[in-house]
Amino acid sequence: MPDLNFLKSILDYNPDTGEFTWKVSTARCIKVGQVAGYLWVNTKRPENKYCKITINQKRYLLHRLAYFYMTGIDPAEKEVDHINGNTLDNRFENLRLASSSDNNKNQKKPKNNTSGFKGVSWHKQHKKWNAQIKVNYKRIHLGYYNSKFYAALVYARAAKKYFGEWRRLNSQ
Repeated sequence: MPDLNFLKSILDYNPDTGEFTWKVSTARCIKVGQVAGYLWVNTKRPENKYCKITINQKRYLLHRLAYFYMTGIDPAEKEVDHINGNTLDNRFENLRLASSSDNNKNQKKPKNNTSGFKGVSWHKQHKKWNAQIKVNYKRIHLGYYNSKFYAALVYARAAKKYFGEWRRLNSQ
């Protein structure tokens, strides 16, 4: 992280919008008042999109800078989690410090999910909906159900039990 005083001397952060704006022109292409940052897309995983800001020829993830700007705490080895799962929503109320384990609990349902619900899949052999959850790298079988909606409810209860505030429910 850059020095906090230096960061605050060159950038303004609006916690309600999640945007940084330049206070000073640090390069010819930067104008005072201009929104800072650019969209970065992971080429190996194009669904992973983040905003980055370049300061003194070093790139920083915008959400990590925002957390640091507001709290004065360098996230260092921790992760800064987007509570609602939208990695482009950098409002301060949407950011929280997280361990890698906690951040994994907040993952969205996989792209290849066919049931429409996190933790729910069709079991061909039993001809029922299977509910399961992964806790500490171990799968926990939650049962087979005739209704995928009931299986989703069972998953939601388990997510609340095992993940608490870090859970991401199917409605999110």
